[in-house]
Amino acid sequence: MATVQITIPDALVPRLAAAMDATFPQYNGLSDAAAFKQITSDYWRGILSEHEQRDAERAAQAANALAIKAAAEKAATDGAGIV
Repeated sequence: MATVQITIPDALVPRLAAAMDATFPQYNGLSDAAAFKQITSDYWRGILSEHEQRDAERAAQAANALAIKAAAEKAATDGAGIV
């Protein structure tokens, strides 16, 4: 498992803590460090989920395009005898 660490200038910590408390009240019971970690974790889980959903949508669209093309080709072949 990887560990990620960031450095925040001391002067910004009170402002970030206030912004965090106002923006994410569901984490107000946690320490600042625990809340920041949880918010960051939630953020990256969301990014991963959206990325994988987009990949699945692209794969489904590609498969759908192939199925549509195959259906059109089959109809053209099957209908060739219609005069």
